[in-house]
Amino acid sequence: MTTTTFSMCPETENLCFAFGDTEIWTRTMKDSAGNVIDITGRTYRLTVSTDPNPVGTAGMIFSIEATIPTGTDGVTQWQFSDADWLAWVAVAGQPPGTAFYDLQQITATGRRSLRKGDFQVVMDITKPDRLIHVAAIGAGTGVATTVVT
Repeated sequence: MTTTTFSMCPETENLCFAFGDTEIWTRTMKDSAGNVIDITGRTYRLTVSTDPNPVGTAGMIFSIEATIPTGTDGVTQWQFSDADWLAWVAVAGQPPGTAFYDLQQITATGRRSLRKGDFQVVMDITKPDRLIHVAAIGAGTGVATTVVT
C-alpha cells in the first residue's frame, strides 16, 4: 500500500534583503514539477509582520503587490519603496533584524498562501547621498528621527 501526503500548507523559504534597496527583483511562478505557469489574472502579495502568527493586522510592517508584466511567462516583479523601509523602522526598529512574511496568490476564486518564512533585513554598508527624515513618529510629538538608507 502506498501512502501519499496532501498538503496545502505554504512552503517555508527564508528571505534576506539589504535595508533601503529599491531595485526590482523577479520571481518566476512554477508548478510542483518546475514548469512555468500562466499567472494572467492573478495577484501576488507579500506581507511582512513582526509576529509570525498575527491576529488581524497587529504587527504588520508593510505589504506589497507584484507587477505582472505579461502573465503568460509566470514572471512577477517586486520592488520595495522608501516608504516600505520607513515602515520597517517605525514598526520593527533600526536594522538589522528579522521579521516574518507570507506570499499569497489571489485569484477570482480565492487566495492561497504559497510561501512563508523569516524576512531578514541586513544593514547595507554603502549609503546613498540622501537621508530620509521620518517626522513625528508618535502623533503630534514633533520628534523627528533621521534614518540613513
